[in-house]
Amino acid sequence: MQHFALRLESAEGLLEKVEQLGLHLRYGGEVHYAHSHSWYVAEPTGYEIELVVWDDDTIRFDAA
Repeated sequence: MQHFALRLESAEGLLEKVEQLGLHLRYGGEVHYAHSHSWYVAEPTGYEIELVVWDDDTIRFDAA
């Protein structure tokens, strides 16, 4: 497993919480995708956690 994702209803307060917890945002911060926005952090053992907010609350997976 490379990472897992947690879906958030909104990003409100996300950056403040990340700072409070002393977490480092990977990839320079917010990552924009076609239908969502993600932030990536690593937990203490190294697993990557994606925090994702879908633009219109509809989950889509584009064909590769």
